Amino acid sequence: NIIFNFCSFENIESLKSYLDIFNNINEYCETVYHINKTLTDELVVSGSKALDSAERVMEYLDLAYEFCEQKKQYIENHNNS
Repeated sequence: NIIFNFCSFENIESLKSYLDIFNNINEYCETVYHINKTLTDELVVSGSKALDSAERVMEYLDLAYEFCEQKKQYIENHNNS
């Protein structure tokens, strides 16, 4: 629940109520960001690591690219329906 460390006291209850709508981080990311479980899991793992080497930066950029591709696919699928 580290997210609550960055939330104002006045907003904690609202944020908790909002996050309680979702069963887990995968459901949240699928609903809000329209990305799949595989990418969500990869982002969680990547986010726990420092950007301390060129290799880590490239991994971060690859994940950012995949994030954008999944968002693009979602938008294209919904614009064509």
